[in-house]
Formats: sequence, structure tokens, C-alpha cells
Amino acid sequence: MKINLARYLIAFLIANTSFAAGIQSNFLQGLAVATANNKYGYIDKSGKWVIEPFLSGAFLFNESGLAQVKLNDKWGFIDKSGEWKIEPKYLSVSPFNNGVAVVAPFAGSGEPVLVIDNNDVTLCDLSSFPKRPDGAMSTKWRFATSFSTEGLAVVEKNTYGSHLAYGYSNSNCNIEIPPKFTQAFAFTEGLAAAKPLIYTPRTDKIISDERNSQPDKFGYIDVKGEWVIQPKYDKAQPFDQGIAKVFIENKYAWIDHQGNFVIDPKFNVIYSDNVKNGLILFQPLGKDSKYGYMAIDGKVAMQPEYDDAKDFSEGLASVMVNGKWGFVNTSGKVVIQPKYLNPGFFSEGLAGVTDNFGNSGFINKKGEWALSPKYLDNTLIKCSKAKCNNGKVSL
Repeated sequence: MKINLARYLIAFLIANTSFAAGIQSNFLQGLAVATANNKYGYIDKSGKWVIEPFLSGAFLFNESGLAQVKLNDKWGFIDKSGEWKIEPKYLSVSPFNNGVAVVAPFAGSGEPVLVIDNNDVTLCDLSSFPKRPDGAMSTKWRFATSFSTEGLAVVEKNTYGSHLAYGYSNSNCNIEIPPKFTQAFAFTEGLAAAKPLIYTPRTDKIISDERNSQPDKFGYIDVKGEWVIQPKYDKAQPFDQGIAKVFIENKYAWIDHQGNFVIDPKFNVIYSDNVKNGLILFQPLGKDSKYGYMAIDGKVAMQPEYDDAKDFSEGLASVMVNGKWGFVNTSGKVVIQPKYLNPGFFSEGLAGVTDNFGNSGFINKKGEWALSPKYLDNTLIKCSKAKCNNGKVSL
């Protein structure tokens, strides 16, 4: 489960979204990432440049009020005024969460091993801690994820042989849960999906005699590393709104925090990984099967009648009818008629869409242009080179 933080951040930025030319993200914290002359900056919802484009890379601002940005080949953080909070000097960085971020310095292995606060103070260095029980320096450690709301991050290390093992560290680089899993994922709602790893230090052979566990299956652990739901699933997703999707005996199902089925295993149905606005996108398998939405109690909320569909966001979901996309509310009522190509998700009241002529812009929840393609083409993209190379952020 080796995770490249830089790839994760890029995927977060661009996944599942259709944007106008020059727009590189949805709006978050009132700003969107945009480009001009192959440089990145930020615009507000009126389409005006707030931070003019001169950056090599940029990501959305989150609740911390900071955004990861790249200048040339180095990453740092800026605030919403465009001022450097942490100057660019890192090979890769994660978003700030609970006041800390995971970063990889240029010196050393290039792996994410440092934890910093929002003043760029190094809180700990995972590359030099902890040591093996015999006092020798442990083999290579690295952070595999950023920190969850529970204050824990997944860490990866080589075991005494060649096997990779995963555990959990706090922001002081103290190992809260030892590396005893072949796979481990971030905590959500106090639980994390994990697959146990059992080995003997002497022979480094993986064995399978841990009580009440099946090493080749996923279960869920609590923040103490104890099994709350025993390993028995072939696949396991994070908990969201009290339930999680699992795959067992070639069937998908949904379970609660105690491992009880809230949606029974079914052979012929596939689901989205997400619960959005209390609804789950699903598709019964079969010839010419359609998409619908199911409530978290397993009852069908909207019959499968759409050619394609996406998850809900801010109370609306994009659905395809006869080759065109529109939006429905959680009651199944069409609120924006199907007339678009490849829509995005609503975020802060706006969604990126493309019209029949291939022109892209942003609409509001009434289906009205908030940032029209014409405006974006004339105002955003044709930013003068002199102006766009003279942003607020400078070194």
C-alpha cells in the first residue's frame, strides 16, 4: 500500500471533475485554482484573480487556511492573501490537518518523514525514530498517509526481512500502533480498515496463527490497534456516515460500526464507494442496466433509471438521460434539465459544466451561468504575460 503523496494530491485536485478552460479545480474556501500562460494562481467566484498566476503548481485551500503550492521544483505553503507561510523548500508536502503536515525534504531519501507545524517547526523526524528493540537503528520508515482527525498517520517500514509492514504514528513520531499489518488505511469515525501481518523476527516467515484472525482478510481496528471487527473481508472501504462498503464472498455489502450488515451482500449490484447526502449510487448488473440511488438503510430511494450518474454533492447529483447531463435533488426531482456534457460536482454553490459546443464554465444551482465560458475566455485566459508574472507571492 505504498502511497506517493504527490500523486495523491494531484489525484485529489483533478479527479472526477470537468472544468472550464484555465480552471483547474472546484471552488473551496471561496477560491479556485486557475491557470494562464502555463502558470497557476487563484480566482474568486466573480472570476477575478486573487493570487495572480506565476506558480508551477497549486492545490486548493483547506480549513487550515493554507494551500500547498509549487515554485519551480520546490513545494511550500501560502495563505489566502498570497503571502508565503512556509517558503518553498520541500520535495513533497501533504495538506495541513489538525495543525500538522507531513513533508519530504530534498536532503535524504526524498520520502515523507518529517512532521511540521504551520510555522515550519519540525516536530519530529521519522527517519531517526524509533529504534529496534535491540537498540539498533530500525530499517527505513516513511509516512504513507497524512494525519487523520484522530491524530494518527499510517507509517510504512521494512520488517526484519524484505516484507513491508504498516502501523500508525502520532505527530510526535511515537508509534501508537506497531507495524503489524500488510495493509492499513487512514482512520475515519474512529475505525481503520487493516489486514494483519504476522511474522517471526528469527526467520521472517509470515505465519497465520494469530487468534481469531485471517491474515489475508481485512477487518477494522480502533485507535488502540484492537480489532473491533475481525478480519473477514476481501475488500474494505473507510466508514462514512456510520457505514462502510465491504466485499465478502464475491458480494458487496455495507456494515455498521459493529460489523452488522445494514445492506446485505448481493451478487448482482455494484455501489459507489461513497455515502453522499445520505444516499449511495448503485447499479444492478445486467444488460442495459441503469443507475439509481439507495438510502443507507438499504431501501431504494430513486429507481435505477439513469444512463449514468454521479454521487450527490450539496444536495444535487448529476445524472445522464439520453446522452445529456442534468441535476436532480435528493427526492429525484429534476432541478436542472439534462443539456450538458461531462459535468462536475457542486462545491460552494457552483459546478463546472460543458455546453453542447464544448464551451465550459460554472453554473449555480438554478442552472444559470455564474462564470460563463465567454467571460472566462475573454478575461481569465487572456491574462497578459506581464501581469501574470507579477503576482502577490514573491521571493
